[in-house]
Amino acid sequence: MDSGDLDLGKLRAFQLTAQHGSLRWTANRLRLTIPAISFQIRRLEEEIGVSLFERLPNRLVLTAAGETLAREAEGIFEHIDRVLGTLAPMICPLQSGPKVNLDWTLKETEHG
Repeated sequence: MDSGDLDLGKLRAFQLTAQHGSLRWTANRLRLTIPAISFQIRRLEEEIGVSLFERLPNRLVLTAAGETLAREAEGIFEHIDRVLGTLAPMICPLQSGPKVNLDWTLKETEHG
């Protein structure tokens, strides 16, 4: 797999679940269903060829690979936040054409 094939939505679903330890929390945050989040994480695991979570009854535990990816993914999203923050003053609200949606990169601490 090459980085051009990586879906940031799947990576974000994984990263939030790893950070908060909850599919429910991630589903609420991303406004998706729990099965949709679970599906995204499973697809990510299939695409990169490694298990990211050990699935126990009522609990997800990060594997060693999952811990590594969670740490790196957090850095990726922090970098994206910085880039979008730098671009934000350049975005004219009256401009026609494509708009940048900054909402998906908001820090979870802003929501409790």
